[in-house]
Amino acid sequence: MTGRIKELRESVHLSQKLLGSRLGLSQQVISRIERDGSTMTLEHLMLLADFFNVSTDYILGRTEARRTMEEDRTVIDRYQEGYNLISVYEMLRKDYQELVWDILQKMAEKTQDK
Repeated sequence: MTGRIKELRESVHLSQKLLGSRLGLSQQVISRIERDGSTMTLEHLMLLADFFNVSTDYILGRTEARRTMEEDRTVIDRYQEGYNLISVYEMLRKDYQELVWDILQKMAEKTQDK
């Protein structure tokens, strides 16, 4: 189990200190978890799984699959939606594409203001 966390951390080129900072944990906590997984709390397990986008079972060494089939399906569905949106956008005339882009930017600005 402990090897998985170190492997995941190193795969994204993060130091223990930087990973801890991003998760709101100290470098010492990350180091302790990597040395002895039994010190990991449920909260730590969930934070790590969410951060690395893997299942808790993967971190615990219960499976070799980084995500469950259901999680993979969700990711695939989201990519498919994005692909469909891009496909429709590309079918539009250039002037309509510019209009759509302007509308999306305005909507994003209003969303950020709220």
